[in-house]
Amino acid sequence: MFRERDRFRRCWGAAQVGGAATVSAAAQGAEVVILGTMFTRLNFAVHASPQIKEIGDLRGKTIGTGSIGGNKYFAALLFLHHFGWVANRDVNLIATAGSPEVLASLVQGRFPAGILTAPTTLLAARAGFREIFDIGTLDSPFPTLSVVSTRRYVNGNPDNVLAVLRATSEAIYLYKTRPDLTLPVVAKYMRVSKDDPALLQSQETFGKHMNVLLTPSLDGIKFVLDFIAEGRPAVKARNPADFVDTRYLKKLEEEGFFQRFAVKQ
Repeated sequence: MFRERDRFRRCWGAAQVGGAATVSAAAQGAEVVILGTMFTRLNFAVHASPQIKEIGDLRGKTIGTGSIGGNKYFAALLFLHHFGWVANRDVNLIATAGSPEVLASLVQGRFPAGILTAPTTLLAARAGFREIFDIGTLDSPFPTLSVVSTRRYVNGNPDNVLAVLRATSEAIYLYKTRPDLTLPVVAKYMRVSKDDPALLQSQETFGKHMNVLLTPSLDGIKFVLDFIAEGRPAVKARNPADFVDTRYLKKLEEEGFFQRFAVKQ
């Protein structure tokens, strides 16, 4: 069942890339395309210092997040939108870098709340910064992490593209259903102990939102396009379907590839 992994190792024409970055690049003319989406939710949480007793206390204050246009920044925008707030009017956003840098800034007192993801969320809780909102619970599809390639490579290497998609889907299935098998591998490459509780926390956080069918979210792509259109109005008219190529996912579905997972789960 998992023989495609060997072929996947030999494929250098595809990568796992943030969907927002891919859509932004394609909107500016880059010949890149989304082949499948691994995460269809923004798996982030808002952690805050003890003085923030409730979410309303954030009004007029600052939230630390990732770089503008990155997944963490979009998570912050989605959070604000959910509560009817406007970025840098009702709540200020400060772009830093990854979750470790956001947590470090929280500890230093640079701002009272930040957007984090596992396993940094576990470290934040230990440091006294409690989770006040789980953004992953919002029913708002987003191309958080996708399998991406160039159109030229996709058109010229159909067998490799199919192999990449098969291997990616199989890996997701294993991560979701066999943590006993996959977490030791993650620990090895993360260079942490196999008993590190952050491994299981990450699996529980990410696993439930991982998309074994790899179906791209056109609504999520539109969310990205709407954001880009604030600075480039012409992008508003772009069709989200132009940023994906689902030919190979449809082929896998037609040949019954995904049915194996339904049976085994």
